[in-house]
Amino acid sequence: MAFILVKRRHAAIIAACLMGLGLSQAHGDGKAADAALSLPPEIVGVTWEWLGLQTPKDQIEVADPASYSVTFAEDGSMALQVDCNRGFGRYTVSADSRISIKPIGATRMMCPEGSLDQQFAINLERVGSFFLLDGELLLEQPFDSGTMRFRAAD
Repeated sequence: MAFILVKRRHAAIIAACLMGLGLSQAHGDGKAADAALSLPPEIVGVTWEWLGLQTPKDQIEVADPASYSVTFAEDGSMALQVDCNRGFGRYTVSADSRISIKPIGATRMMCPEGSLDQQFAINLERVGSFFLLDGELLLEQPFDSGTMRFRAAD
């Protein structure tokens, strides 16, 4: 009999903990706290061509922006043109225009000398936030360590 009471007490404690976890995952409006946010519609479905990278130490201007592009899909996937390679990846968006891009995969063709394929992929994975300014998409790296500039493809 005591064993049954102990089991019921444990079941009640477990149920209370699970309910508490469920409640802690909700906002006051009833939406899940970790519900995925979306990029603004002006960004999604547009092919964005890489114009350059500005860091505290360097400035890279891209000679052929169409060779380096990203297209964000509504489902959190993205398609990339990484110079002579095609790429893909996933992104997540959170509050305050935060974005995380990981991981990036790409075909492995050998691009010509002078290619910025490695810089493009590495810097995309470092991005932490985004915003639109004067029609350009700016992808910011944390701690003001760099800004990638993009324009919408024609």
